[in-house]
Amino acid sequence: MDVVALALDQHQVVAARQLGVSQRQIGSWLRRGLIHRVHKGVYAVGTPVLAREGWWMAAVLAAGPGAVLSHRAAAVLHGLLKYAGPSIEVTAPRRREIPGLITYESDLAPDEVTLVDGIPVTTAARTIIDCTAVCNERALGHALNQLELRQLYDPTGLQVLMERHRGRRGI
Repeated sequence: MDVVALALDQHQVVAARQLGVSQRQIGSWLRRGLIHRVHKGVYAVGTPVLAREGWWMAAVLAAGPGAVLSHRAAAVLHGLLKYAGPSIEVTAPRRREIPGLITYESDLAPDEVTLVDGIPVTTAARTIIDCTAVCNERALGHALNQLELRQLYDPTGLQVLMERHRGRRGI
């Protein structure tokens, strides 16, 4: 496993499960300063200083397989909002308590997930659906305006997702 190449593809972070090495080897790398713990089982390679995208990718990796960036953090990644707040939000098939993160549990449909800059994230339309439950009207209005201005239309549109998720908070 080329750890450096993997880290470069993932904004400087890797999950232990991706490395194929023993915990003893990971401990050795930690002691030597080659990697730095970001979350349990997630490490920054080479430097503990991460860009925003590195923190987002680390959050997705920490939340486990099938996890994606969601809610306000996803809105910032899509360019729908400028500020997500101090916590990163992720959605995964199984919710885990992770210090410093807000986690949600949901089995996302394949048409509700995409990649932006290599980061698994909810689609722009699904992000709007999630934001209805956590954003105030002003922020939601801004996000909807940006969705239109940026022409971030998904194959599964906002109307379809609103119908699919009828009854959810905010819809």
